[in-house]
Amino acid sequence: MNSTSDHQKHTNVESAAYDTNNPVVTFYSDGSVCSRMQDIEWSFVAKLKTGVGKENKVTFSNVEKSHRLDIQKVVYKIHEQTPCSVSVLQMRINNLKLIANCLGSTMWSKLNQDNYYRQFKNNLKNKKYSITILDQVLACLRKLHDLGVISRYEKNTKYKFTKGLACSTKQVKKQHIAIPEGMSSQLFKVAMDIVDKYHPYRHEISAINAKAIQTQKEVFEEADLKRKVKKSALQHRVTARINKIKHNVPDFKLSLLFEDILEIQSACLLVIQGFSGVRLGESVSFDKNSYDSVPFSDEFDIPLLLGEITKVNENGVPTREAWVTHPISEKAIELAYDMSEYARDIYKVIIESYHEDEKKIAERELNTAFITLGVISQKTKFIQQKSYARRYLKFQKKYNISATQADVDEFDLLNPTRKGTLHVGGFLPKLSPHDFRRTFAVFLVRNKLGNLMTLKHQYKHLNIAMTAWYANHSQLAAQMDFELDDELKELVKAANEDLHTDILFHIFNESETLSGKEGERIAKERDCYAGEIYMSRDEIKEQVKNGALSIVEHPTGFCTNPTCDRICASETSTVTCQHEIVTPEKAKSRIPVRNRLIARFNALNDERTYMASILTQMYTQIKAIEITLSKHNLDFIPFEAEIKSQTMLIAREKL
Repeated sequence: MNSTSDHQKHTNVESAAYDTNNPVVTFYSDGSVCSRMQDIEWSFVAKLKTGVGKENKVTFSNVEKSHRLDIQKVVYKIHEQTPCSVSVLQMRINNLKLIANCLGSTMWSKLNQDNYYRQFKNNLKNKKYSITILDQVLACLRKLHDLGVISRYEKNTKYKFTKGLACSTKQVKKQHIAIPEGMSSQLFKVAMDIVDKYHPYRHEISAINAKAIQTQKEVFEEADLKRKVKKSALQHRVTARINKIKHNVPDFKLSLLFEDILEIQSACLLVIQGFSGVRLGESVSFDKNSYDSVPFSDEFDIPLLLGEITKVNENGVPTREAWVTHPISEKAIELAYDMSEYARDIYKVIIESYHEDEKKIAERELNTAFITLGVISQKTKFIQQKSYARRYLKFQKKYNISATQADVDEFDLLNPTRKGTLHVGGFLPKLSPHDFRRTFAVFLVRNKLGNLMTLKHQYKHLNIAMTAWYANHSQLAAQMDFELDDELKELVKAANEDLHTDILFHIFNESETLSGKEGERIAKERDCYAGEIYMSRDEIKEQVKNGALSIVEHPTGFCTNPTCDRICASETSTVTCQHEIVTPEKAKSRIPVRNRLIARFNALNDERTYMASILTQMYTQIKAIEITLSKHNLDFIPFEAEIKSQTMLIAREKL
C-alpha cells in the first residue's frame, strides 16, 4: 500500500474526530485506518512501540456484548486523554468489565448513589478477589472520576479499601519465592549441563526438526490423494516415519510434540535468568548478538547481556540495556537461537502476507533467540511467555530436585508468606521466571555482591572480577552506561532489611550469651527486662528501615555503627570496639582461628628471626579470642608462651 501525504493523514485524523459513533482509534503508518472504537480488537502496531513479545493489541472479546460499547467509549476516552501502554489499556478493560459486572450495569452514574455504591462494594466483596485485583479496581474508579464519568471519589486509602473487600485468604501479597541455595544450585547445574551437552549439536537439532515437519507434510499430502485414511492411522504413520530419521544428537527424541527441544530451550532460559536476574520480557529480547564482554583487567573480562527493557519506561517503550552475566550465557543464547532456525524459517513464510507495520514487528521477534518452537500447534504467536512457569516445574520434577530439611528451613526463612508450603522430599510450590529474579537479589545480599552471577562452588575465577566490578561500580557504570533497575534495587533493599531484621532479632531475643562492648550492653539491658521478647520483629524492622539500627557482619562478630567506614578484621576489636556484638556462633567460629594462630606462633617462635612485633600481635590476638571464649563459657586450655625472638632476647640483656 502506498503511503499518503502528511496532509492526507491529518485530514483522516480530523474527520475521525467528528465520527462520534465509531471514531478511529489507530492508523497504520501509511495513513490507512487500523482500528475503530467499536472493533473487537484495537491494534497499536504503528502507534505504540512495544517490547519484544509484548502485546500490541487490546481485545474486548471477553466483555459481555451488552456492556461492550459503553466500556469501549470509556477506554477510548482514557486513551485520548492520556495515551498509555497496551498492557495498561487491557488492564483498564478488564477492570471496567469487573466493575460493570458488580454494578450490574454500565450506567456508571449509579456509582454516585450511595445505595448502588454499597451494593456494588458488597458484590465486589462476595467475589473474593485478591488485594492486587482490588488495587486495580480502586485505581479504575479514581480514573472514572478524573475523566468526569462519575462524581464520586473514593476517599479511602488503598489499604482501607482493599482490606475491607479482599478475600481473607488473599489479604497478604505473596512475594515471588527465593529458592533455597541448595535447590537453586541443583537447578543451575542441571541446566548448565544440558546447555554444554547440546551446544555442539544445535544446528543438527534444527535440521532434524525441519525434516520431521516436512515428513508430516508429505504424509498428509499422500493421505489427501487417498482420502480414506483415518486420523489415528495417519498420526501413527507420521510417528513411524519420524522415528526412522537418523541423527547424532545424544539422548534426543524427535517428536512433533517438541518435548525434548522445549526442555533444552527451558534450560537455556533458566541459565540466562539465573545468572543475570533479568525479567522474562527482557530475556526474550535477546538475539544471537546479545552476548558481549567488556575488558576489566589483563586477566578478566566482564560478560554482558545486551537487550531491551520496557518495565521502567513511559508507555512501555523499549530501550537498550545491559546486564552482567556469566560466560555460560553465550552458549545458552547460541544454542537457543541456532536450534530454533527451523521454526524461524516457517514463520518467515507466514509473515509475508502481513501488513508492513505488522511485518516489521514480527521480523524483530523472529530475530530473537527464544521463539515459539511448537510450529504445528502455534503459527501466529512467535514468542510464547506464559508456558515457562509450567515448564520449570516439570523440569525440577523430572530431575528430582527435591527439598532437604535444610532447604525447608531456608525456604521458610526467606519466604515467610509461603511458610509451610515446602516439605522435605517435596518440590517448590511454584517456580516462575520471576522467582529466579528474587533469588538473584537474595544472592546479591548473601554474597556481599561479590558472587553475583554464579554459585559459590563454580567458576571461582570470576568472583574476583565480580567483586571488583561492584567495588568500582560507579566508574564502570559510567564506562558501560549500566545501572541496576529500580525494581531490582528495591528487591535487594527488601532482602537486606529482612536479613538484618533476622540477625538483630536473634541477637536481642534468642542468643544465650553476648560479648563485645555493644553485646554486653544489650545483654545487661535484656537481663533487666521481665518479658520474653526484648524487642519485637516489627520494632526491629522499623528501626532498620529508618536507619536507627544497623548491623554489619564481619569475621569476628557484628558491627552496629552505621557510620563506620571500616570492616573490622582484627581479633582485638572484640575488646576495643564500642559497637561490636559477638554471638555464641561467632565465638565458636574463632576456636579454629585461635588454633591456627597458636600453630603459627609456635612455628615462628624459634629465636632465629626478628619477629617480636609480629609474635606480640599474634599473642595478643590469641588472648583476645580467649577472653571472648570465656565470656561465652566455651572450654579451652589457656595458651601461655614466652616470645623467644632475638629482638626480645637482646632487649632483656640490655636490661
